[in-house]
Amino acid sequence: MTNAGSTPSTVRDGAPLLAFGLGLLCLLAMVPVTLGALAGYLTLGAAVPVLAVGAGVAVVSLVTA
Repeated sequence: MTNAGSTPSTVRDGAPLLAFGLGLLCLLAMVPVTLGALAGYLTLGAAVPVLAVGAGVAVVSLVTA
């Protein structure tokens, strides 16, 4: 929401959309890692840190949005 006398800010208006897109991208990127771990292509030791980082970034960016 902008004031009547101010110019619109593209960065300020687009930041929530960018944060939401990043969160959604992280959630979607977790799917192949999970499927690879379930299929046996990845070990749990390799999949858990990747999933933890992906979940952390997704939560932070979605809360920011």
